[in-house]
Amino acid sequence: METTISQNILLTSRKFSREEQYWHEKLQGEWTLSLLPTEGTEKEGDGVEETKEISFVFPDDLNAAVTAHCDHHPMKLYLFLLSTFQIMLNRYKQTDDMIILTPVFQNPLPPNAWNRVLPLRVRMHQEATFAEVAKEGKQLVKEAIEHQNYPFSQMMQWLDLSDTDLTTLLDTAFVLENMQDIAALEGLSLQVVFAFKQTEDGITGRVRYAGEQFQESVIERMISHYQQILRDVVVDPKRLINTIDMLTEAERTDLLYTRNQTDVSHSAPKPIHQLIEEQAASTPHLTAAVFGNKTLTYAQLNGKANYLARMLKDSGIGRGSNVPVLMNRSLNLVISLLAVMKTGAAFVPLDVQSPNERKKQLLDELDCPVTLIGPEIRQEPSFVQLTRAVIVDADDIQEEGDLKVQVDVDDPIYVIYTSGSTGKPKGAVVPHIGIFNRFRWMDEHYGCTEQDAIFQTTPHHYDSSVWQLFWPLLHGGRTVLPIPEFEMTLDQVLHAISSYQITITDFVPSVFNLLVDQMETRMDIQDSLSSIRHLILGGEEITAHTVHLFLQRFPHVRITNLYGPTETSIGVIYFEIDHTHQGPIPIGKPIANTKILLLDSNRKLVPAGQQGEIYITGLCLGHGYLHDPEKTAASFVDNPYPEIGYQKLYRTGDLGRYLSNGNIKFCGRIDHQVKVRGHRIELGEIDEVLLSHPLVKECAVLFQEEKARLCAYYVSNAQELTASDLRGYLSERLPDHMIPSFFVSIEKMPLTVGGKINRKLLPEVDEQQASDTEYVAPRNEKEEQLVTIWKEILGIEKVGVHDSFFQLGGNSLLLLKMHAQIVKQVDSEISVAHLFSYYTIAMFVDFLEQRKQDQFASLEDQSDDDESLLELLREVKEGVLSVDKGAELIDKRKGN
Repeated sequence: METTISQNILLTSRKFSREEQYWHEKLQGEWTLSLLPTEGTEKEGDGVEETKEISFVFPDDLNAAVTAHCDHHPMKLYLFLLSTFQIMLNRYKQTDDMIILTPVFQNPLPPNAWNRVLPLRVRMHQEATFAEVAKEGKQLVKEAIEHQNYPFSQMMQWLDLSDTDLTTLLDTAFVLENMQDIAALEGLSLQVVFAFKQTEDGITGRVRYAGEQFQESVIERMISHYQQILRDVVVDPKRLINTIDMLTEAERTDLLYTRNQTDVSHSAPKPIHQLIEEQAASTPHLTAAVFGNKTLTYAQLNGKANYLARMLKDSGIGRGSNVPVLMNRSLNLVISLLAVMKTGAAFVPLDVQSPNERKKQLLDELDCPVTLIGPEIRQEPSFVQLTRAVIVDADDIQEEGDLKVQVDVDDPIYVIYTSGSTGKPKGAVVPHIGIFNRFRWMDEHYGCTEQDAIFQTTPHHYDSSVWQLFWPLLHGGRTVLPIPEFEMTLDQVLHAISSYQITITDFVPSVFNLLVDQMETRMDIQDSLSSIRHLILGGEEITAHTVHLFLQRFPHVRITNLYGPTETSIGVIYFEIDHTHQGPIPIGKPIANTKILLLDSNRKLVPAGQQGEIYITGLCLGHGYLHDPEKTAASFVDNPYPEIGYQKLYRTGDLGRYLSNGNIKFCGRIDHQVKVRGHRIELGEIDEVLLSHPLVKECAVLFQEEKARLCAYYVSNAQELTASDLRGYLSERLPDHMIPSFFVSIEKMPLTVGGKINRKLLPEVDEQQASDTEYVAPRNEKEEQLVTIWKEILGIEKVGVHDSFFQLGGNSLLLLKMHAQIVKQVDSEISVAHLFSYYTIAMFVDFLEQRKQDQFASLEDQSDDDESLLELLREVKEGVLSVDKGAELIDKRKGN
């Protein structure tokens, strides 16, 4: 009763009001939620909460140094040990703003205590010294003690966080048992508690931890890191905290050297075209390239490339030149790329399908005296802008002997453009040595012979196409280019693999998943894939379940996950997947002559199991970005660990961590770059182009990972501006994979306290309201059938017959899924191109009807002597019979 009275008095007092105001100010604002790295040893939780404990003592020398520094004063000791704990958590959580829980300063804690726990909000400044951190900590703790009567439960209500987020934010605690009662923490869902006690024998410690989340070795490593930091700061309290290294010498050696034992000596590295020339001399009559029913032998390919190379050389092309190549996949393409290499220049493959404005932008930047184009480009509207074009047609090119041009392995082999955050694409410059090293690793890992055929599944303006086109040409194998009509449907993929006896190929996982889904219901594919011996996946996360389904039917196929940005010579980290693998699939370990460092925001090594940014170096390293020293300097940085043999690192912007087996797991991005259907995209580039629209005031583009789609939010005063307008505007300036699925108009952008766009507060997309058109229900059986398919594919409840597939969230991958369903249920002769052209249900049904009308007209011309058939056709024409009914009756007549 007395306790209740005293609490009521406190609740109405001015002191309580002041304490409430203090804690409200301390805890307001945004939070960066960051988890402790719990999976350093990949322990699987069993769902049973279990608290475990490890005890430890400081070594004598460290104990003596800390005790002397703190002068046997409990509060000094508390602040010194707490500040060290802050630095360790800062490294582990990689956030400068966090909460450390600590018991109130009463020991023992009274059973009727008004409050038990204090949340210390710690804000770290990386340029601060340890002494400054400790000084700020002293003031923070002093204020907390002065306001320690305010109930912790009340404070938590202000944070406006979900239970899960609250648990993430409040997952660690610190205790000095000489002054605090650790029992005050009972009932809290804590991950890690560091508790210390000073006795006559010295300082002892114990760590309580969530046993279902951490293995003992992870906690032991944490204790080791804590003591390592302590050793640094007790010697030099004025040391900047961003220079403190918490790793032991053994860990440092492991991360720098043991995990990067990839050195392989290559005898006499050569530019790629010279290796192809040697192969052409060895196997002149073997087929080198296949395109539909056309082929080139090694002698023909090499000879024609020599002829074109001399033409280019006479036009001033040579070392230092960057030659744009603008053509569809064809034999002309292989000749052109090889010819450019022979001159010592770098080839720059451009996307024929990209908007003219984007192509012009890149051609202006390249400013090359020659642009190589295919004959088909003469029909394009952009052809009139190409005043210095050379049309390459394999049929018109003669064959000549090899050129003698000095080319070094450090010279660029190609420039490939990737998305740029400022609205301008970045041209990644890659040297011959990076590709040579990649090809030699492939020789060892995959092997390639005269019997191998490689299928070019990647468009040639992406770097994966480089190995698909040229690696087999070093070994007498064949590169197979799909014809223009090729679509990534299961039937066409199977047909190509079977027809050309493809042995090695690759897919982005989203396409692979789609193909595997369709395979489950097909029993006729075993023979079609019998030639495949190796499958490469990369560019997106891979699910083990899909791989297992594939391997159940094709156990002879080896599957590799490959990771690597364009800037580092295609894929440079690999993991071979087999049927025994469980759980998420890692990206793996570095290939030959490649070094991987996982670094924190201060570019210091992170411990194994902890998340860090992936940095890459080695022979794979590119030269930077063409004509862009600022972006080059930002991405190709000085190596803080040059003792591993390389002076520069490429910072990927990707996060990763080491698993206990030494493989690296991909953990997402640190910025606004995303992967959409295997394409690397800077959201900032879409933002920039969208903001260039005169009626758009503000915008933000988000990537919805669960549905793998882009969504654009925009602010505009113009009510007449529609999603269709913006989609059309972007389509003229950006490639298809960069066009958002949804455009959402909002009154104003939600902002953070710091004035930036708060992306977390942007509204959910309402797929039902995404269409600009008025809803029209299906009007016949065919439309109802298609509406059902659309709903299933798009995952929405309402589809009108005039709604655009793309405005409702459709994309090219979903279009492939829809194609599979329509072929199965509606019309087996439909192509993906038809669905792309007729993107509303009404348009598509009209197309089907018109196609049947055309077929009937053709039948009428051929059926002059068949009166009954002519009568049936007249009834369809006059509307007495529906087109579908007429087709059904005709089919029955054919059956008879």
